Amino acid sequence: MTEKEVNQHRKKTEQLLNEMRIVEALDSLNIMVKATANWDITDVFEQIKTSYDLMLMYLSQGVLDSKREQIHSRLILSMMNLLNMCEIALKRENSVELYYVRSASMTNKPLSNFIEAYKRAFNKLNLLQSVKKEEQNVTAIMSCLDETERAEVNLFNKIWTLYPTSNNDKGLIDNFLTDNNIALHSRCLIASALLLALMKFYDENKLLTLINCYLSDVPVELQLRALSGAVLSMFLHDKTVRHSEAVQRSVLMMEEHPYFVSDLKSLFKRLIKSRNTERLTEKVLSDFLPNLIDLKSDFIKNFNEQNFNGFSDLEANPEWLDRMEKSGLMKQMEDLNEIQTEGGDVYMSTFSKLKSFPFFQTLSNWFMPFHTEHSIIKKEFGADESLLSSTLKSMPYLCNSDKFSMLLSMASLGDNERKSILSHLDAQNNEIKADNKSSLPDEESTRDNVLNMYLQDLYRFFNLYSRRNEFYPLFKSRFNLLTVPFISHYVNTSETVGLIAEFYFKNGFYDDAIYYFKRYLNFDDAPTVQVMQKIGFAYQNKGKYNEALSYYRNCEIADGGDEWTLRHIASCYRSMKNASSALEYYKKVEELSPENSANCMNIGHCLLEMGKVTEAQKYYFKADLLNDKNHRSWRAIAWCAFLTGNYQQATSYYERISENDKLTAQDLLNYGHTLLMSGEMTRAIVLYTQSLKEMKGDTDAFCKAFFNDERYLTGKFNRADLALCVDSAIKNFKSI
Repeated sequence: MTEKEVNQHRKKTEQLLNEMRIVEALDSLNIMVKATANWDITDVFEQIKTSYDLMLMYLSQGVLDSKREQIHSRLILSMMNLLNMCEIALKRENSVELYYVRSASMTNKPLSNFIEAYKRAFNKLNLLQSVKKEEQNVTAIMSCLDETERAEVNLFNKIWTLYPTSNNDKGLIDNFLTDNNIALHSRCLIASALLLALMKFYDENKLLTLINCYLSDVPVELQLRALSGAVLSMFLHDKTVRHSEAVQRSVLMMEEHPYFVSDLKSLFKRLIKSRNTERLTEKVLSDFLPNLIDLKSDFIKNFNEQNFNGFSDLEANPEWLDRMEKSGLMKQMEDLNEIQTEGGDVYMSTFSKLKSFPFFQTLSNWFMPFHTEHSIIKKEFGADESLLSSTLKSMPYLCNSDKFSMLLSMASLGDNERKSILSHLDAQNNEIKADNKSSLPDEESTRDNVLNMYLQDLYRFFNLYSRRNEFYPLFKSRFNLLTVPFISHYVNTSETVGLIAEFYFKNGFYDDAIYYFKRYLNFDDAPTVQVMQKIGFAYQNKGKYNEALSYYRNCEIADGGDEWTLRHIASCYRSMKNASSALEYYKKVEELSPENSANCMNIGHCLLEMGKVTEAQKYYFKADLLNDKNHRSWRAIAWCAFLTGNYQQATSYYERISENDKLTAQDLLNYGHTLLMSGEMTRAIVLYTQSLKEMKGDTDAFCKAFFNDERYLTGKFNRADLALCVDSAIKNFKSI
């Protein structure tokens, strides 16, 4: 059976199981079972089939069984496990996917061998390091450290590819994770291996192990890795996990954990916020950094020096601040600072360029907690080892993966450069520590920060690892924990749902915002009118104007229609080309705010679209009198004057615009039309040429824009005359 055929049969069987169509699922599964030619797999299949046949027979005979539903669920789980076993058996021999390559190399070696190999190396390392420092055998220690790290990698790969997990294997992993004598970084690594394994194939014992680890007396870093792995696995396998009574019981036990609900809500919010990382990265790379590079000033030179102290130095030089303000860089820095304060991952763009080191070719290293005993630190940094490890370890704003990136980058620097950077980083850390002394974070904040760092590590792996296409694209998911069995009710609160809805709304994820705001409306304490306004606004931004109007009108009924609602109803009608209905609502806004210049402009636009040019112009004049700083009314007045044949007035306003503002391509085209109709052919062609220039020489766009206005010019000129004008402009542009 080819890999493609395996995938097709798996998809079909899994779908049938999710729909509880067991008879058909058994037939589909049987094709894969036969293809494996594996006696153990065949035997398990026959047991499942016999059990289900008996179940159907008892049902047809009217036999009552209070445990029938439980047995049915267990059969579905057993079939899903067998389906996974078939896929592994069929792909292991030929697939070049890393999972199957590692699985094939380790399949005949029991888990206990890998755990014992790690413990032997780790205990030997501890023994060598237990003597006085001056008496230590450095060569032996480094050799044993390499051996320990190799054993660590092998154990990670074994647990990642171990399937299915027997009860004995589960016990071994449980003991390893909860053994506080084993290095914390190693146990954290194994928790991540369990997550990767569960993402590939659902395995009840692995999931129960993660839940048990979270409930155990282990450090917070390990607890939260375990919780993240368990919740993400349940999210990815929600249709399968709902059949597991054991998982349901374990989740109920988690209620006893003092931070379970707050950890779960924090994880949910952090997963949601990760959706913004890609957009933030693009903003930094395409907007902020190019602007920064373009600033050729003394500020940039100072920015790159080690003694630059951030905004305190900027405040000492008003000229730098002025340059930053004018360039827009200051506003961008403020935006990035706000995003970072809200938990945005502003470092993804920076460190994404530093993941090409050989270190990151090893899968497990992406999940390695940064720790001071790693061989890279000891091999590369010698005398600087202590300062480097303590400095990087205490940097609260970098995740583990980025700390290793910085470490590897610094390894290639000279001693003086390295010491200078270390000194600067150490000074920054001391400032942060001093700031933190005045406001010590509470336990929930600390746990939230640990979760955030781990999710950033995961984000980097699933988006930057060279073989990431072999893994489920986790962060392309819409992390909706409200649909996950056994845990949804813990996060389905007005506070959590409302915050998530607001986040999506603020960042322009309108489909998600609509979904969560609609759920938010189900809570009694939700501000109904404001929520309906936001749903309407989200629909409006999606271009779904009828849906938006439905919510806006409900708001109008609920509170009589405030100015904001009325304006947006009018805007929807205008987008739907219904100028008369839009005008009706803009008039209602006028009653509430008669001196609103923007509303006067909108009324003018509606009247103009309805062909009432003279009435429209009156509103444009009113907008001008009400202090139109952007000169938008001048453009509208000039166009109305052109339409009514008052070319002198139109010319006067285009001249005013040119004196106070930059003429756009459309301005130049309209001004050219005015001069053309005034009989000033030569000047008109000059303006047409300038309009084409503003369009970057796009002759197609220019011709389309010009001939869209043909109906306003044909009273005086025929098509040939107008075509000659266009060709003259194009010829002039080409000669520039």
